[in-house]
Amino acid sequence: SRLESVKKAVKQLTVAYGMVVMDSLHPEHLVAARSGSPLVIGLGIGENFLASDQLALLSVTRRFIFLEEGDIAEITRRTVDIYDTYGNKVDREVHESNL
Repeated sequence: SRLESVKKAVKQLTVAYGMVVMDSLHPEHLVAARSGSPLVIGLGIGENFLASDQLALLSVTRRFIFLEEGDIAEITRRTVDIYDTYGNKVDREVHESNL
């Protein structure tokens, strides 16, 4: 699976990264990973977004999840599943922006 491939790949990386992987045959399914570089998920209605900063997403949403160091996320239009650096599924706090 794409998730397992990203989990294996990031274990070999030694640099800072904010990465998004998309399969051209399934563009509705993204896998994102973060280490040393910010990555934020914007939660919309029937859609979700990715960016390196919440300011880039303020025109489309005010609800955000900030990935933590080592997190990997599977994202579709309607779902967000986040795994920590150990591969455990975790819940991250949803932040509401007042900007």
